[in-house]
Amino acid sequence: MPRALAFEHRIAAAVADPGVVDVAESWWRSPGPELRELWDSGGRETFDRLRNEALDEAPAPAAMWRRRASGSSTGRTRAWPPARSARG
Repeated sequence: MPRALAFEHRIAAAVADPGVVDVAESWWRSPGPELRELWDSGGRETFDRLRNEALDEAPAPAAMWRRRASGSSTGRTRAWPPARSARG
């Protein structure tokens, strides 16, 4: 697109924004090193329990998490982090 704009005289300005490359990367930093290690080590049940307890204790962050991460009305999905759900 930027190359095409370079030769178009009717366009005065443009922004070439690459967008979000890996949205899960920003979410992946949020839980902290202990929970990331738990996820990587295969402790999915414990991870889910701890995450759900944290969501139950903090309604406002829970609502934000549900909107941004899961798309679920309850926030209780196992597809977290989205791009890393296939990790061993």
